[in-house]
Amino acid sequence: MEFNNTFKVSALVLAMALAGCGGGDIILDASDNSVYTDNSDNSVTGGLDGSGDANICASYTDESGVTQQGTEEDDNCRYTSQFVSSSNPILTNITFSALENGGAHIFNESLYIGQNYSSLSEAADAGITSGGDGASLFIEAGATLAFQSGTAVVINRGSQIRAEGTSDAPITFTSETDIDGNITPEETGAWGGMVINGFGFTNGCEYESGWEFEPNSALDEGSALALVTDADCSIAVEGLIGNDETTYGGELPEDNSGELSYVIVKHAGSALSPGNELNGITFGAVGSETTVSNLEIYANIDDGIEFFGGGVDVENYVALYIQDDSIDIDDGYYGTITNALVIQGGGIDAAIGTRTGAHCVESDGASTRNEDTVFDEDYLSRGTITNLTCISSAKNEDTAGNGDPGAGINFEEGHILTVTNSIITTAYAGDDEAANDNYCFQAEDDIDAIQLAAGLLTFSENIFACPDMVADDLDLGTVDTTSAQYTTSVSRRSDESAGPFSGTVDAFLDDTGNLTSEVTVRADEGVTTNILDGFYTITQTEMLVDGTSVSFAAGSTFTASDLGWTYGLIDGARGQALWFEDGQTPGDR
Repeated sequence: MEFNNTFKVSALVLAMALAGCGGGDIILDASDNSVYTDNSDNSVTGGLDGSGDANICASYTDESGVTQQGTEEDDNCRYTSQFVSSSNPILTNITFSALENGGAHIFNESLYIGQNYSSLSEAADAGITSGGDGASLFIEAGATLAFQSGTAVVINRGSQIRAEGTSDAPITFTSETDIDGNITPEETGAWGGMVINGFGFTNGCEYESGWEFEPNSALDEGSALALVTDADCSIAVEGLIGNDETTYGGELPEDNSGELSYVIVKHAGSALSPGNELNGITFGAVGSETTVSNLEIYANIDDGIEFFGGGVDVENYVALYIQDDSIDIDDGYYGTITNALVIQGGGIDAAIGTRTGAHCVESDGASTRNEDTVFDEDYLSRGTITNLTCISSAKNEDTAGNGDPGAGINFEEGHILTVTNSIITTAYAGDDEAANDNYCFQAEDDIDAIQLAAGLLTFSENIFACPDMVADDLDLGTVDTTSAQYTTSVSRRSDESAGPFSGTVDAFLDDTGNLTSEVTVRADEGVTTNILDGFYTITQTEMLVDGTSVSFAAGSTFTASDLGWTYGLIDGARGQALWFEDGQTPGDR
């Protein structure tokens, strides 16, 4: 296999030469980022407290004309159910400013923005047909919002969130226990998480006419979609029932749910309904005009980010200690994720935790409808991921969140997925042989084999380096690729000359321009036998995969200097060192 040694992979590989990890070509100049600079206009929007001084807490006028305002508690502001809850949403614009001295806006109940409508017709009757028609949540740079277990932030369809932090003053969503210092570094489930809903496309709904798709191109969004039969598309978000219920979906692919920039979501994932933990952020049919950049999900029980349809792009994404999937694609998502760093937890030791990450990426085509029908309608998920660095956790099979051992990319249920210029590795497993069955790649069942054979997947210019390359070495030689729902998809393969693939998954990865290695973990001290030995400390020329030297072009704008706003990576803004730093094995912490 030919391989271009000028390998355009995410600059994160070198950018993450963390302080204290040794040499490398990039020196990280990171100051103590535990206290963020407040560059926002902290103007007072509220009334007066009992002393005659201005109240620093947020306020709004409700539907009855009554002013609702938070209560000051030292440097913090507290908001009760009278201010907001799932059954008492805020229906007008509201702003939360950055409080002085590290103060936080603390909520006793969920923060719901805008009214939830169970149908598109009901929303239209209320004048809500697109993002911006409803209430907007404004959060100033440097602000911190804190929540309780079993509560969430929900942006209903037609409303927007405008959380625009900066690299010097990111916006943080976390728990009150985190504000009080009563939390461990990797603790999850201290509060629920965020849900953002839009009027965009999801293949969970049935549409009368489809979009025209071109190979490796964005959707043609020139016109709205016409819905079939009942002219509705309103799907309830998983994990939210009763007063908490909220819906997503619609006919407006270019819908705008606002902006998230320099936003950190920490310690979330608690359930609002039995057995249904929330994701760090759930994007429900969020449209392509929404802006998401410089986003971090830190220590979450369920997925980091999960897309139920929609076309919102994400640029510069960091996921640390996610216990389920760090990136989860579902129900017709067609956006692009550019520049991402995923570092799962490191534990095979029970003291570190029993759930230390399922998949770096899980891509599903149709979770709510039959995948054959979705194939026929040409409404597959078709996400694109480029410049991803994924370091999966070292763990035994019985410690993963979903029963698997360590995992890189998992796909199922009919979809198109493109992954380029990325590194996927699970090979930081330490010396415990029981953990050395972690894999890079998984096709779950026969329909996934058909997807491979039909040319639905594009994996090119990546490094896959794991103790086990694939979880299941599917033999595709007996797969029937002539069934109607797959024949139209074959023509979409980016490399037409390759034709439908027939062979093992290993061969598929090799044949599509990737560098693969079933590596052993951590050679003797000082020996650099593969890319993973001294991953963050050796120079470019010493990085080897199966004896092949690999150099990395600066193909990404997500570099070391861009990571100072994050939590958990850099000394001064984290609770512990990363588990693989300084030659540690998972049980060393």
